[in-house]
Amino acid sequence: MLNKSHQYLILSSDQRLWKFDQPVIFLGEWCCQYRQKETRSRMNFSVFKPYGISSNEKDLDHIDVKKLEQLLFPQFCNILNSYHNSEYDVKFWKILLGHWFRRYINVVFNRVKTLQKCLESNNIIGVSLFESSSYSLSTSDSLDALWSFSNDRWNVELFSRIFEIIEPSETSVETVTDRSGIRCFKNTKEKEKATSFFKRVLNYINGLACFFSVKDQIFIINSFLPPYEEMKLHFKLGQIPKIRKNIRYLVNQNIDYSLRKSLSQNLKRDNTRNKIEEVLRNLLFESIPVCYLEGFNELLIASKSKKWPTNPKVIFTSNNFDTDEVFKLWTAYKVRNGSKYVVGQHGNSYGAARYIHPKNEVTTADRFITWGWNDNESNTLPGFIFKTVGKIAKEKYYGELLLVLSNYPHQISTWDEGFRYMLHFENQKKMINNLSIKVRQNLTVRLHSASSRIGWGEMERLKDFDSKIKISKDDISIDTALQNSRLVVYGYNSTGMLETLSLNIPTLAWWDGEFDHLTDDAKPYYKLLADVGIIHFTEESIANKINLIWDDIDSWWNDIELQDARSKFCMQYAKTRTDPITQMASLLSLST
Repeated sequence: MLNKSHQYLILSSDQRLWKFDQPVIFLGEWCCQYRQKETRSRMNFSVFKPYGISSNEKDLDHIDVKKLEQLLFPQFCNILNSYHNSEYDVKFWKILLGHWFRRYINVVFNRVKTLQKCLESNNIIGVSLFESSSYSLSTSDSLDALWSFSNDRWNVELFSRIFEIIEPSETSVETVTDRSGIRCFKNTKEKEKATSFFKRVLNYINGLACFFSVKDQIFIINSFLPPYEEMKLHFKLGQIPKIRKNIRYLVNQNIDYSLRKSLSQNLKRDNTRNKIEEVLRNLLFESIPVCYLEGFNELLIASKSKKWPTNPKVIFTSNNFDTDEVFKLWTAYKVRNGSKYVVGQHGNSYGAARYIHPKNEVTTADRFITWGWNDNESNTLPGFIFKTVGKIAKEKYYGELLLVLSNYPHQISTWDEGFRYMLHFENQKKMINNLSIKVRQNLTVRLHSASSRIGWGEMERLKDFDSKIKISKDDISIDTALQNSRLVVYGYNSTGMLETLSLNIPTLAWWDGEFDHLTDDAKPYYKLLADVGIIHFTEESIANKINLIWDDIDSWWNDIELQDARSKFCMQYAKTRTDPITQMASLLSLST
C-alpha cells in the first residue's frame, strides 16, 4: 500500500454518498462540484490521481481497448442476430451501434482501471453505493447513452456493478436507498424554438420536395455544407433541392430485465483474460440502449416509414452517422441491399487525432471524403473543408479579442479527460492575467454551446475569477462574433481553428501537451503552425504573442513565412477550392 491510512472511498458528487466523520479519498475531481469545494475543504480528504494520462499509458490502453472491441463485437452481434432472428453482418451492426459499443468499452475500461488502481494503492475500508435493484444502466438510445457516461447517478450505478464483479475483499460496501424515483438516465428534452411564419412556409415547401424525392439516386442529409450550398449541390446532381432535418425518434418500449439477463449469460465466459473483459461480458447487454434490443422492431418500422429514396445509389452525410438511430438503421438496410455509404468529415480530429483514428464512421463508409488529407486507405477521398464554402472573410483591423473555449469533455476516453481540462482551464485564467490592460479590455470569451448542459460551471468559474469579464451570449452566432473581432484565439485544438485558417482570418491557438494527442503523420503539419507562432503551448507564450501583435495584426498575419505555413497546413487539413460544389458532385457520382 502506498497510503497506509484507512480511507473511505467517494465515487460521486452526490453528498448522500459522502462521509464527513472520517478520512476520505475522492476517486477523481469529478466527485466534487465547483460549489461543493467549500464543504470539501472542511473534510479530511485526498483526491486520487487521475488514471491513464501519460502518453505511454494512452498508447498501451488504446491497443487494449481495440483488442477488446475486436474480440467482443462479433460475439455481441451473433447474440443480437439470434435474438432478432436475423443474419445481419458485422458492418450492419457497426453502422447501427458501433459508436455506442466503442464508447462503452472505453468507459468501462477507464472506470475499472481507475477503481483497481485506487484500491491497490490505498487502504480503502469502505464505500457507499445506491441499491442497484432500482436503477438500470440502459438508456433509450445512443444519444442518452453519451450523456449518461458523464452523469453522476449513472456512474455510481456502473461502479456498483463493477464492485459486485471484482469483489474487493477488504472494502465494505454500505448501501444507500435512492428515494428520487429515477429508474434510468434520461436526457433533458430541449425546448423547441418557435418558428416564424416565413420559416413555416419554407418547411412546408421543403417537406413537399422531400416527398417527391423518393426516386433520388443520391440521398443527402446534413452534408455540413451551408444550406444554400447544399441546395446548389442538389441542382448540380439534377435533384429537387431540399434540406433534411434531424428529428430524434424515441422508441416507446420498456426495459426487459429478464431478457437482458438471459443474453448476458450467453456472452459470459469462464476463461476471461482480465477483470475488464469480465465486466464487459456481464454488463454489455444490461447497458445496451433499448432501441437496439426491445425497441428494435419499432425503430425498424420508423425507418421504413420515412419518405426517403427507395433505392438510392449513394447515401451521404457528415453528421447523422452517430446518434441518429432511424437514419443509421435505414442506412444499414440500404447498404445491405447495394447502396454505397459515403461519409464526409465532421470536424478537426479526423486524420490527426492519435487515439480515435480511424473512427467508426470512417471504417464503415464505402467512401470517406476528407477536408484535404489522404491516408492512402482505399475508401479515403481527399476533398475540401465543407463548412466554409461560400463564406468570405472581411479584413478587420480593429475590434475585440475573441477567446474561444472548449467545454468540459464527456468522460468517454480510457483516461481522465476532465483532469486535463481542469488544469488547462486554470491556465486559461493565467493567460488572461498575462494580457496587457489594453488587450484585456477588448477581451470577449466565447463558451462552447455544450457548456451549460454539461454543468461544469465555466461561466460561474470565470465570473468568480473576474466579475467584469465579457462572455459572449449564446444567441450570438460564431460568424457574428468573428466579424466583431480583429483576432481569434482558440483555447484548444478546435474545428473552428481549421475554419478560420481556411478563411485566412487572423488566428492563434494554444493547448497543453504540445503534439502528444496527434498522429505521427499529423505532427509535421501542426509544427508548421507552431514554428511561425500560430500555435502555442504555454499561457505565457500565447499571452506575449497577443500583446506583441495587438496593434498591428495586419503586418503579422500577412508575413510571407506565416502565410506559407498556413497554406501548407490548410492544403492538408482545411483545403479550399474554387469549384467546391462541382467537386462534391463529382466525388458523390464517382461513388455510385
